[in-house]
Amino acid sequence: MLSYLCCAIFGAEPASRKTDNFKLIQDPVNYLALEKRIIPVIIINEASHMNGAVLSDLKILFNFEMDSRDRAVILLAGQPQLNNTLRLNAHEPLRQRLVMNYNMEGLSKEEGRISCEESRCR
Repeated sequence: MLSYLCCAIFGAEPASRKTDNFKLIQDPVNYLALEKRIIPVIIINEASHMNGAVLSDLKILFNFEMDSRDRAVILLAGQPQLNNTLRLNAHEPLRQRLVMNYNMEGLSKEEGRISCEESRCR
């Protein structure tokens, strides 16, 4: 599923085999990063709904040659249970590749009231 979606994003016709789809995605990412010096940013919203197989695919999909250059930036956005999922032993290799993890807390009642009042004043 993820590989089909990524193929569509990069304008490739999805193949029937997952490994072929990975290549269809990795080739344009490599081209952008190495030839054009553009680092693609891929944002996956609602990532907390991704199952373990899709997270494993992410790890494989963006596992380029062992070098110090980042070929792509993947931003996973989701509910707090995403952190719980990533803490599972099965996802240790993916978690080790994370550069940053940020948890956003909601506004307190007072902060929400102040924000609402400020927006009315504009």
